[in-house]
Amino acid sequence: MGVFFATLLAAAGGATAVYLYHVHRCKELGIKPVGLGKALKSVIDTLKNVHAVDELSYDFVMKATADNRPDDIRVVKAALLCETQENGEKKISIIYMDKKNQPVFGDGSGKEYGSSYSSKKVSQDLLDLFEKDNMVILE
Repeated sequence: MGVFFATLLAAAGGATAVYLYHVHRCKELGIKPVGLGKALKSVIDTLKNVHAVDELSYDFVMKATADNRPDDIRVVKAALLCETQENGEKKISIIYMDKKNQPVFGDGSGKEYGSSYSSKKVSQDLLDLFEKDNMVILE
């Protein structure tokens, strides 16, 4: 999860410090670090395409995760990231990953599989899911 988490943090800012964390966590996990440029471009492209919805609920997010799961054998899990935007809206980003917690890039486009949704209205059951951490991994 370190590579994915560090890449997401880098997309939000502080790229140099986060990249050092990224490399460190990769060494700890025994995996090869992905190039920051490619990872950042892909994550930023995915996360900036946000779909506004009336309400974010646990059921909505789980259904969106299942319904949009790519038909790609490399995808074995999904990461859900919850962020509060400057305008007060919550944003949930869904990124599909492989068994090494790496984002899966699909269809030869270099874009990773995933989507983002935002709303001012968020159900309590969804907030409860992110009570202890802003990221949840679904396997």
